[in-house]
Amino acid sequence: MDHLVDNFGLALANQQYLAKFFADGATIAGVIKHPGRLDDNSMLRLRRSWETQYGGSNNSGKTAILEQGMDYQAIGLSPQQAAAAETKKLTIADISRIFGVPQFLLEDLDRATFNNIEHLSLLFLKHTVRPWCKRIEAELNRKLFPEDEQGEYMVRFDLDDLHMVDMESRGQYIETMMKWGILNRDEIRQREKYNPIPDGSGQKYFVPMNMVDPTEEPEEQQTNNDGTEENDDSEQGDEDV
Repeated sequence: MDHLVDNFGLALANQQYLAKFFADGATIAGVIKHPGRLDDNSMLRLRRSWETQYGGSNNSGKTAILEQGMDYQAIGLSPQQAAAAETKKLTIADISRIFGVPQFLLEDLDRATFNNIEHLSLLFLKHTVRPWCKRIEAELNRKLFPEDEQGEYMVRFDLDDLHMVDMESRGQYIETMMKWGILNRDEIRQREKYNPIPDGSGQKYFVPMNMVDPTEEPEEQQTNNDGTEENDDSEQGDEDV
């Protein structure tokens, strides 16, 4: 648990550091050396003058002009030296692994492409969202229903819409469910938030014509008592002698 806290602490500290760095100017961070001794009023005036001229992000990049033999010495590490940007990416990756969330959902798109985003979305649904939904379903089914109703009623999350990430996939899913007689047209229309067909024809189920019941025996060819095949087209009269 300590390393999880450290990851979040590092991310917050890095964010605060970058915010403070750019707010204070992003280019000038150091001390001013004076060869003599300054009284309090002179030191206060010099500090105010310096901060007014060169402090803040709006004054970033200005050229400092020193007088009376003063010298400026930069101190501290730059963001590049401190690898602030790289540290931020690493903390995003750590947090992504902790919660099982793809990095592109945390706005880290450095290695994101159209194809891998689609697959990562499905993996996120399969390995993160669905397991949590199963846990919540089990807890709700155990606590919401009395013992005599458990098994008769149940809570179930509908994740079908998350599986269909585009209209083409959605159309293929609808076509398959209707073509194989799993859903009728009214059931599909209900899922798509449409009203049922008024004449009731949407209640019919359809299956391909070549579908047969494997439990039924095929129709045997009818034969006569003498073992010869029966001919539906009976001869029209006897042959001429």
